This record gives sequence, structure tokens and C-alpha cells, in this order.
Amino acid sequence: RSSDLASPCRSSDGTLYTGKKSDVWYAIDPDTGEKLREMSTSGVQSTCPVQRDEGKVVYVGRKEYVLTMFDPRTQAKRWNVTFTDYASASLPPTLPSRDSMHFSANAGSEGTVLTVNTTTGKQVWIHTFPSPVVSVHSVD
Repeated sequence: RSSDLASPCRSSDGTLYTGKKSDVWYAIDPDTGEKLREMSTSGVQSTCPVQRDEGKVVYVGRKEYVLTMFDPRTQAKRWNVTFTDYASASLPPTLPSRDSMHFSANAGSEGTVLTVNTTTGKQVWIHTFPSPVVSVHSVD
């Protein structure tokens, strides 16, 4: 039953679980990769963004889920896990002709995205993230 899986809940052995989901919009400049804005319910703008003569701005949505388990006897946190999902259109296996291409690579716990001009072969921008890059998305 779905009510058995709702948060917060208590399992048959007494373990306490709690969880939450948070949503964030990121406004990104596709030419530089710079994050222009971050919008969430705790931010200034609490509604879905609408592009209004902002030029080339890409909106990427992020959903973050957090699940925490507590020991009912000691109230100590046993473990905590966070899962993040990004929303946008995935790139097709065969890329159309464009004036720039994006590449990603992971090393240890960091991920890097590099954009190269396809005509000149020169780097347009590069950004290293504190976590691995799991997907690259289309701006179409």
C-alpha cells in the first residue's frame, strides 16, 4: 500500500524514516556555462520561470530527494542518502551540426564539462563540478 511508504514512517522493527524532496531551477548561459540564477521555493521567485527577452538562457530543473534513517532507542542518525535528478532533453546519439560541442569527463569525485568551437577547435569554456557529470543535455 502506498500509505506504508509515505514519509515520515516507522518500520515494523521500529526504525524511523524521514525524507524530503526539493526542486530548484537553474538559469544558465549556454555560451559561457555560467549559472545566472538559482530559483526555488526558498528564493525570491517561487513560480516556474518564463523566458522574457533574456536572450539565450537555458533553464535546467533539479529534483533532490533526501532519505534519513534514525534509531528509535538512541535517536541517532543511522544513515542518510541523497539522490539528485536533472530535467532537460537528452542529447541524441548522433549530434546535429553545431558551432560548439560539449564533452564531459569524470576523475574521482569531480566532473568536468568542456565546450569546444567546432570551426576553430578552440576551447570556449570549461567548468569543473564537485561531483561526477552523469548527463549532458540539449538546449533545443
